[in-house]
Amino acid sequence: MLESDLLDVLLGSGTRLGVDGGWIGPRVALLLVMPLESLDSNVFDKKYGGGCACLFGLPFFLAGLGVIVATILIAVGELDGDLPLFFGLPFGGVFVAVGAGILFYRSGLRIDKGQGEVASWWGLLVPLRTKRYALGDIELVTITHEIRRSKNSSYSVYPVKLTLKKGGELKVTEERKGSNSRREAEAIAKFLEVDIVDRSGAGEVRRKHVELDMSVKDRFRKGLLRNDIPEVPFGMRSKVEFDEYSLSVKIPPLGFRPWLLVPTLGVAVFLAFPFFGMLLPFLNDQESVDWFFFFFVGFVALFMAAPLSFVLRMWIGALKVSESFQVDRNRLVYERGWLLKKRVEIEAEEIEELSSGLVRGNSRRPFNLQGHPIQLRSDRMDLKIGAHLGKEESEYIVALMKAVLVS
Repeated sequence: MLESDLLDVLLGSGTRLGVDGGWIGPRVALLLVMPLESLDSNVFDKKYGGGCACLFGLPFFLAGLGVIVATILIAVGELDGDLPLFFGLPFGGVFVAVGAGILFYRSGLRIDKGQGEVASWWGLLVPLRTKRYALGDIELVTITHEIRRSKNSSYSVYPVKLTLKKGGELKVTEERKGSNSRREAEAIAKFLEVDIVDRSGAGEVRRKHVELDMSVKDRFRKGLLRNDIPEVPFGMRSKVEFDEYSLSVKIPPLGFRPWLLVPTLGVAVFLAFPFFGMLLPFLNDQESVDWFFFFFVGFVALFMAAPLSFVLRMWIGALKVSESFQVDRNRLVYERGWLLKKRVEIEAEEIEELSSGLVRGNSRRPFNLQGHPIQLRSDRMDLKIGAHLGKEESEYIVALMKAVLVS
């Protein structure tokens, strides 16, 4: 095993991509002090397991090992206690197995251009089982969006996979941020010289690998994109100032919607019990103020603060938070907020994707109506503007933005 491969096994998750891609993962600090052989520009490595996960698995492993050792010592009379073998050994064995699995499990994907193959493997510290595919079997790199649900919560992930021509997929990575997954997918697509299909939004967007580093302006210059400006949509709410070389757009707040009353009523019902059942009776019964009075009132107030802040933020966002941006051939400047405004500035040459998207209510926006935000992406950011815009209004503004950027 090569020195670099041994370090991978011990340290766990990370990505190796040629001589220019560098390293991503917990091994970065060690690379500063440990000499490694030069990385092969024809090899892409992605490994999972180890790293911080070991900190989670180690307590299980040590606890189970301790139970097993204690059981054996009690059985041979070295320790006093009543822990029978038929209970202690299986009980400790379960913890050891779980801990060992987290500590030692490794898996990965290796793409070797020199060998012309893709290898998907898993094992305990070292590969135990490997599946190999010809490099020519890879058809696409795909990005999707999935919502993972558990008993108490849900969250979004953006898996990146290799689609095989004969059917089937190979997982490369799975990030919580779409921008991270897109960067990873672009790096792999350029490495393999295959196209990307992005299914993380509405519909499907396909990008050729030769265009991945091109900005919107570059693709227009090369005749790879066209831009037809539609008619001004009926009932447009945004205020637009447009000429050949600049665009200014002010997007008003969402405004009142009947569905805003649903979470508000739910929070009110939820808070009725602590207020009328606990806080109000307590205040009526108090004849003097002492430390316990402040402790109890503070505790109940803290309990009520989170749902109240949720409702307050929701109403402020709907009624007060507006958005605006200015675009010219050199840059885009975006602002969002009410009292405190968020400001983002991006150079025009950095903008690689500009489109009208689609957002539906999900685990993080459970009460939002369906909207069509303006989606802007570059290597360093993923920006959504106007999540509540209608389809025609969003497409019209996007067409004006493209016209200004390529002017």
